[in-house]
Parts: sequence; C-alpha cells; structure tokens
Amino acid sequence: MKITIIGAGAMGGLFATLLSVKNDITVVCATGASESLLKKKGFAIREADGSLLKAKKIRFISDYEKIDPSSLIIICVKAYDTRQVIESLKNKITGLTYVMTLQNGLGNTELISKICDKRHMISGVTLQSAFVGGAGLVRHTGNGKTFLCCEDATTIKEISKIFASCGIKCIPVKDIRSLVWSKLIVNCALNPVAAVAGVKNGDIIKHKDLMEVALIAGEEAKRIAAKLNIKILFNDVRRQIIKICSATSGNINSMLADLSRGKKTEISFLNGALVKEAEKLGIEIPVNKALYELVASLEKRCCVYDNRS
Repeated sequence: MKITIIGAGAMGGLFATLLSVKNDITVVCATGASESLLKKKGFAIREADGSLLKAKKIRFISDYEKIDPSSLIIICVKAYDTRQVIESLKNKITGLTYVMTLQNGLGNTELISKICDKRHMISGVTLQSAFVGGAGLVRHTGNGKTFLCCEDATTIKEISKIFASCGIKCIPVKDIRSLVWSKLIVNCALNPVAAVAGVKNGDIIKHKDLMEVALIAGEEAKRIAAKLNIKILFNDVRRQIIKICSATSGNINSMLADLSRGKKTEISFLNGALVKEAEKLGIEIPVNKALYELVASLEKRCCVYDNRS
C-alpha cells in the first residue's frame, strides 16, 4: 500500500518504520532541516530488549506539494498542528484516499473530516508507547494495541490486516469515542502532573501528593464523560493510573519532553479541551483547570515557538 505519514516524531517514526517492511512509505517532515537529517540517518526502532529494527526504504519530504497520490494518509502531528496540516493536504485528497488520525486529544477528527469524505475518515487510538531517542531513533517502550474506526467496514478490515502483517496489533471497532475518552482521562491525569513536577510517569505513584492530584484530575474527567454518555473502559481511575504509571515507569511523557525542549505542548487539546466541555455542561473541574493554566503558563515562560505553531 502507498502510505504517506505526516509527522516525523516518535509515533510517525514508529509507524513509518514498522509499515515500511511491506509498504511504500513517504514521511512528511516539519522542516527542510529535519528532512535532510532523516535522509542521512533514516529511521530505526530500539526495542525495550535492546534489539534494533532499521526501516526499509522511506521517502522523506517537507514540501506538501511533493506528496504523491496515496491510498492512506496517517496524521501523526501534534494536535495544535492539525489545522495547518489539513490546509496543506486538502488538494492531495482524492476520492480513493483514506485519512487516518492517531493523535491525542479532542477535536482532531472533526477538523480532518472537513477535507475528506466521511466514509474515508479513519479515527484511531493507539496504545503504543515510544519516544524520540535521537536523530531518526525511536525508543519503543510499549507495544500496545491500535484501534481503528471507519464507516467503511471492508476497508478498515483490510487496513487492519496490513498493519497486523507489519507487527502492529490492530483492532477494528465500531465506536471510537469510548477509547478516545478513556485515553484522554489518563492523559489529563498524568501528563500535566508529570510536566509540572518534572518527573517520570513512575514517580507519580511514588509521591502521595502527585498521585492525589492525578487521581482528582482523572475523576473530574471521568465525570464529564459520564455526563456526555460516553462509556469509559475502566471503572477505577486509581487502578488505571497505577497500571499505566507502572507500565511506563521510565517514560518521560510527551508533555514534559516538549517543555524540556522549549516546545509547545498539547495541553489545550487535553485538559484545556476538557475545561471547555465542562463549561458547556455547567460543571466545575478545578483541578483540570488549574493544571491547564499551570502548563499554559510554563509554555509562555520556557517555549520558543517555531513558525508552524
């Protein structure tokens, strides 16, 4: 399959490398400098056991005009870049193109659906865990499942089989909202707490105060989901936080990593989006609001935005 992946970060690199084994892959980089570097280095995945998987041939570009007709476009950029990406992609979508999002947060699917047929829109949630370990190197810390939802049931089964043949555990689902919100609750509970405290995920459950803040944030988010009649895939927020923190104990989550590198975070699409939903419902979620404001303040103090932000 001819696949174009938008974004050369941890998830873009992970999926590009795995899918390159049996597919024709193009990766769209954010800048010309990144394109040049990746053309020299290529992508490779360092697994938790120390083994190294090098990507097969991948075409790297940074100019959207150079995108060839693709059967599938996978969007792996940060949520705050989605609007610009769809503007750049709108002339590259044909009647045969499927567009998939594997992004975090709320609102991405709604934005992407503006440029493609609803039947060709694929909403995805991945439980893969990875971070950038250097130029072209992706450290793969958790081989979780990827869930995909599309109105075209036949095509989504075919795409799931293609993913599975490349080692990506893939499950077609009829309703993605439960998965999106289940992941959102955990992200809203863990990411800003770790980012503000400057700790790895595993440290949250080691410190009573951090755990308490994460727990309240998660419970607040779960309450919003309940008001929206969205079924969450776990009952006990505390148990889920402990499970995720234990499984990713050594991880520096993406929000902390972004702040450390002076980059914009996805806080507006996580806790910020949750606050907006709560306001619509007339519900107070003070801990999520405080976390949103704290991280937004840290962004202003330490981030140097590039011209794409």
